[in-house]
This record gives sequence, structure tokens and C-alpha cells, in this order.
Amino acid sequence: AGLPISRGRLPGYLAVPSGAGPWPAVVVIHEVFGLNDDIRRISDRFAANGYLAFAPALFQRGHKPLCIVRAFRALATGSGSAVDDIVAAAEQLRRDDRTTGKVGSAG
Repeated sequence: AGLPISRGRLPGYLAVPSGAGPWPAVVVIHEVFGLNDDIRRISDRFAANGYLAFAPALFQRGHKPLCIVRAFRALATGSGSAVDDIVAAAEQLRRDDRTTGKVGSAG
């Protein structure tokens, strides 16, 4: 699964609430362990509470140790592929017809 963005498809996990939308949305940012079952459960909890939740897989750009270093460097400096992916996810969720256009982040 993933989320369509302007430069292709952003890998990640999308949790959709039940019932009628539109819903607010949230980008769920994972920690050093990556997009794991814990992050999927957190995303599912957001969905159970009425949020369209997307957790981007930030360590999907090559060899995992190098991806981790690049992602944390990007988050520390505010510039780089991990930041670009988070911003792209938020922008796509904001445009998604299933959302209210309001997007937050957690992580």
C-alpha cells in the first residue's frame, strides 16, 4: 500500500476510519524501528477515532542503515527526503476527498 504523490507512490500504511467521512487526517511518523506493527496499530487507533491516518515508510530509499542516517539527518536539519516525504504525505492527505483538509502529525 501507499499514497499517490506527485513524484509517484509513497510507500506506507493507510488506515481508513469506518463510517461516512470526510475525516481529519494525521501523518504518523515512525521512530528508528521503522514502519512496524506498533506503528500500524497506532495508525489503526487513529482511524478507530475518526482520522484518516497515513504512516509513511521513511526507510525505503536503499540500504536500511544508510536510510536511517539520512532520515534522522533530514529531520534534524529540516531538509532531505524524509522531510520531503512527510510534507508530500500531508499535502496529499489535505487534497484527498475523504478528508476535511485538516492534517496533523504524530510521532
